Amino acid sequence: MVNCSFTDNNASRFGGAGYFISNTVSLDDCNFTENYASYAGAVCFIDNGTVMNCSFTNNSATRERGGGIYFNDSAKAVVVDCNFTANSVFNYDLNEGFGGAIYLEDAHDTNILGSTFIDNTASINGGAIDWHEGCTDGQIVGCEFINNTARANAGAVFWFGNKGIIKDSNFTNNRANGTEKCIMGN
Repeated sequence: MVNCSFTDNNASRFGGAGYFISNTVSLDDCNFTENYASYAGAVCFIDNGTVMNCSFTNNSATRERGGGIYFNDSAKAVVVDCNFTANSVFNYDLNEGFGGAIYLEDAHDTNILGSTFIDNTASINGGAIDWHEGCTDGQIVGCEFINNTARANAGAVFWFGNKGIIKDSNFTNNRANGTEKCIMGN
């Protein structure tokens, strides 16, 4: 998909604006605004996904994972030159809410490059990104993390995967109420 806008869409389960289950899906120069779902406020990828030059603004997951994007079982997840602003995931009742902008689960060979994360929030871990259990070989390069918040751990990036690298990135005023304010990893 190229040069598309998705505004005020919703789903009862996955991906308020899109739920992709194919081998490889690419999004380029798309805008996602005020979409919501239980999981993946804007977009959910099952399998490979590439997101380039896209904006995610005020999207929310009302149950558990990924206010903007949820990558699940992705052999390759790529995010390049994207902006994530004021996305959220909240569920105080069930003590869940992971990855205000992006949630990754069982993703491999993930690259998040040159992207900006501002004012994203999670009710538990990873105000901007939650790189959850089962993820391997990921990297964050050349990204900006500003004013992201998590109620528990890692206001910016919660990293529970294996073999990860964060380099050439800036972290400013990210907050968490738990043990790690900015980045938490295993």
